[in-house]
Amino acid sequence: MRSKRWFGVLMISLVLWSLTAAGELVLSGRTGQLAMKHLFLIVGTTIPLVWVVYTADYTYRSIRTNSVVRLAAIIYIPLILTLVTNPFYEFYAPLTPHETPFTHIEIGVGPARIVAIAYVIGNMAVGTYYLGHLFERGRSQVSRPVAILVGAVLLGLVPFLGSVFGFVPVETYDHTSLGVVVFLFGVSYVVFRHGFYHISPIARDIILEEAKDPIFVLNNNSRLVDHNTAAAEIVPDLHASGTRALFSELHTELAAVVDELEPDQKREIMLPVGEESRYFSVQISEVTVNAEKIGTVVFLRDITKRRTREKQLERQNEKLDDFAGVVSHDLRNPLNAAQLRLNLVDGGDDEHVVSAQQSLNRMEMIIEDILTLSRAGETVEDPEQIRLADVIRKGWDTVTTDGVDIKLQVTESVTIRADRARLQRVFENLFRNAVDHNRAPVKIRVGLIEDADETGGTTVSGFYVADNGGGIPEDKRDDIFDHGYSSSDEGTGFGLSIVADIVDAHDGDIGVTESDDGGARFNITGVTISS
Repeated sequence: MRSKRWFGVLMISLVLWSLTAAGELVLSGRTGQLAMKHLFLIVGTTIPLVWVVYTADYTYRSIRTNSVVRLAAIIYIPLILTLVTNPFYEFYAPLTPHETPFTHIEIGVGPARIVAIAYVIGNMAVGTYYLGHLFERGRSQVSRPVAILVGAVLLGLVPFLGSVFGFVPVETYDHTSLGVVVFLFGVSYVVFRHGFYHISPIARDIILEEAKDPIFVLNNNSRLVDHNTAAAEIVPDLHASGTRALFSELHTELAAVVDELEPDQKREIMLPVGEESRYFSVQISEVTVNAEKIGTVVFLRDITKRRTREKQLERQNEKLDDFAGVVSHDLRNPLNAAQLRLNLVDGGDDEHVVSAQQSLNRMEMIIEDILTLSRAGETVEDPEQIRLADVIRKGWDTVTTDGVDIKLQVTESVTIRADRARLQRVFENLFRNAVDHNRAPVKIRVGLIEDADETGGTTVSGFYVADNGGGIPEDKRDDIFDHGYSSSDEGTGFGLSIVADIVDAHDGDIGVTESDDGGARFNITGVTISS
């Protein structure tokens, strides 16, 4: 991550700052001492800017758009210019050599010096706030790193402020370098002891805390080492029990499920939450370091709404099955009996007999469509990879009639993952819809829907069935898939709704547009097609 680089820049700057402070003391020539002092001031003014940039980047604030970072950079430029030109104009501050009690350079008070002092204090405060705020959003191991960090910054500022206001043993010497040593020790401890330079510990705490579903973290001994707030809904006395408690003592039923699970497996379980029972999907993930398992994370996902919907669907399906049974048995049997008796009637060409026969045939068609409709939307449990052209041809064989021509624009290599019988019914109904609602000659085209991809080629996203008939008005295109909708007195109103339900059962989508010949074009997308 980028903040590691900025952290490296910060550490190098602090070390360089300390070296310039030491150089001022060990060099004997006045020219060398003044040069070291100017470098000391330049690096010391740079460090607050690097500190703000580092902490902003570490806490995932945009460096380019952050107003504080911009302001710090803007103020930094004139301050550096005054420092670079200070040997000539002393606009930053006058520098006075001293020989007692040891050789050193005194920093006087100048216009830019006052701004620099406010600049240092402000940037250090902002950067510390950024980090402290981020740590406070996490849950585990918060107090110690925050205390050490704040303490290191405050202790580092004490010698600096003491030098500014004269509360130091040698009033003419800048004791800030002593504060740098304290700050270096404090930050280094937080970095290497608490993994401060990694975003993962903090991000883990934030994600763990803000996740709405319960999460438990266990060590290899199945003892709880961390959890989020949502977990307390599953184990009410979780906070009182604290960490390091055996998970089996906290929740026996859940612990038994976790013991049986393998990584990436899922198990559903019903658990009491407050005064109600809720369904959860339980999954575990092993935590490893250098290929060695050090613990387990237990994820619980609330699936109560999904289970409720599944139960509702099960009840609806049961009602549909009962209804299908009634239609199949209780209606079809008397219908068949009526058709047989009608066939025995003398004068079979009588218009009343013909009309009655047509009505009975229509009733049989409605019964057949209702039975199909009751099962069309059932989820496809075991789809198979089948050749699309074969299914199209079989669907056409059941509809073939005079005055209708079909053009198949699908190669033999194209396959689709679907339920064969239900997919064939899709083509049968779409072909029959084209035949029944248009006058001969009718031309039907079946082809693939291809979309351009990022490489400049094409990918197959579905297929279409188009005709050259009168088409479907735009204001009717949303209605044609409704149950019972028909524009013909002879239609049952179930043909296209059956198609829509079958497509939906395959997780696909269906829509209708105008074909190139001015007729209707049905587009089926979202299905799994390979060419």
